[in-house]
Amino acid sequence: MRGVETLKVMSPYLPDDERAERLARLREGEQELTDAEKRVLETANALVQKGKKATVRAVYERAGGNYAKTAAILKRLEQFQLISGFTEAVDEDGNA
Repeated sequence: MRGVETLKVMSPYLPDDERAERLARLREGEQELTDAEKRVLETANALVQKGKKATVRAVYERAGGNYAKTAAILKRLEQFQLISGFTEAVDEDGNA
C-alpha cells in the first residue's frame, strides 16, 4: 500500500530478496519500465540531446513499434515525469 492507494503486482518467480526489493521500490513510488518504455524513453532523450523535438512521429520512426503504442508510452512517461514537452501534432521539422 502507498498511502490510501492499493497497488496489485503480479510477477514471475523471483527470489525472496529480489521480490522484497522491487516491492519496496514500488511502495516508494518508483516505476519499473518495460523494454518498450525504455526504448521510447532513450529515443526521446536522444532527440532532445540533439536539439530536436521529441514528437510521437519522430520517436516512432526511430524506435519502431506501433504508432499508437508509442503515443501511449510517451503520455505515460510524461505522467511519470520522466519526459516533458513532447508534442503529437508536428514532427521535429514542423510537419503535421
